[in-house]
Amino acid sequence: MNAIVDLAKYGAERYQHIIGPAVAAIPLAIEGGILANKLYQNPKIPQEAKEWIVHHFSPNTDENVKNSAIRISKNVALSLGGIALSGAAVYFTAAFLPLAAAVPVALSILFHAGKQVKTLPDFVKKFEIHEGEDPTLAKKRIQKLTLKTAAKVMVAVALVALAAYALYPFFTTGFQWNIPLPIPQTKPVVFAEYATVGAVHLGLAAKNLKKEDKQKALFHLFSGALSFIFPTYYWNNQMRLHHSFLGLILMATPYRPAKFIGSVITFDSSLYFISPKRGVGGYDFMNTFFDRFPLFSGTLGSSLFGQGVNDTLK
Repeated sequence: MNAIVDLAKYGAERYQHIIGPAVAAIPLAIEGGILANKLYQNPKIPQEAKEWIVHHFSPNTDENVKNSAIRISKNVALSLGGIALSGAAVYFTAAFLPLAAAVPVALSILFHAGKQVKTLPDFVKKFEIHEGEDPTLAKKRIQKLTLKTAAKVMVAVALVALAAYALYPFFTTGFQWNIPLPIPQTKPVVFAEYATVGAVHLGLAAKNLKKEDKQKALFHLFSGALSFIFPTYYWNNQMRLHHSFLGLILMATPYRPAKFIGSVITFDSSLYFISPKRGVGGYDFMNTFFDRFPLFSGTLGSSLFGQGVNDTLK
């Protein structure tokens, strides 16, 4: 076993200049392949996209001039708002990353934010009492939906705040291994932090199992188990938040590229089980990740944008 580990370490160290870019390119290649297949299956997609643009930004024969003007003005206003949002996203990401990485990240943020805004009117209607619905049952449904929405918003705000807190020193002072956290990182606290991520994965596993999506359910069930296995191993081996924590969080996101990168990070962290000193004075995948951060962020942003397009196309 030691000979195999030493051989793997030698190969990883010798070809680490290839491994990093290759891992970064795989999600983009996958989304590109999916898009190419969709275009092959439906060559009319470019024409349909053109017709969609014409339909939304030109008068329709089945509406009067006033309604056409209102509709077109609304679409133009939304487009200008989108351009402004994109510009802001480019500005803020460019403040931290080289422009080559900032643009695809900003486009990805804009695309996925735009999808949420587009579905907002339908979501708001869920809080209304539907025609023919029992008022008592409707109120219970709305109360339950309100609690679920509030919980999701609180979790989202907490995650954004934690991400900003953790990344700010990285962007302002450069890479550093240890970031001071607001909560003392005692062993029980670290275990609880991993367990929280594990609970999220187990919840996603139950949700997908309910939808009869066994593949995703098994993925999150396995990830949930790892969320308890890692801190158990770390208890007597430098109990702190390791790279596996980042990997497990990325694996809980709904985005294929993020899941892939998270899986690679988690797999890399699991190798310390058989070679605890693997990263000391030698190869460590996370080093290639941070050394090529603009490359990773740029390709990941492009991949996320690609998934957004692929999921939108029929």
